[in-house]
Amino acid sequence: MKPYRFRLETLLDLRKQRRDEMRARVAEAQRAVDVIDSQRAKLDSEAAQVRASARSLFDDGVFNVNRALEVSRYELLLKAQVDDLDRKAELLNDEVEVRRQAAVVADRDVRALELLDERRREEHRRAARRAEARAMDEAAGVAAARRMMREAT
Repeated sequence: MKPYRFRLETLLDLRKQRRDEMRARVAEAQRAVDVIDSQRAKLDSEAAQVRASARSLFDDGVFNVNRALEVSRYELLLKAQVDDLDRKAELLNDEVEVRRQAAVVADRDVRALELLDERRREEHRRAARRAEARAMDEAAGVAAARRMMREAT
């Protein structure tokens, strides 16, 4: 009997390649989310420092209006940057989810072909065992027939 060969091996290889590409795209999008999160953390830290600086404006007993306006403007700038990062993060999180779903589908496609390969491989093994058993039975039958012929003569 011929050795087993999965006829859809090329398709399986292509599906595996696609799955790996989808996983790489998920990782890429996740890295972008991580960068945004890091930037957000820096802005949050900077905003906390600005708030602490604003509180110190009143500590001297002398209130500097110009400095208070600068701090207020800078806080608004930081808030705008945080809002912008939040919008980007939301979009990126949506993109990560889309890519993750595509990776799940690609993984499912690969798994379906791998299961088909396993089933066909097992069918091939069973067929080979049946063929071997038939050959053994036939050989035993021929040997028995020869013995009978020898005994008859």
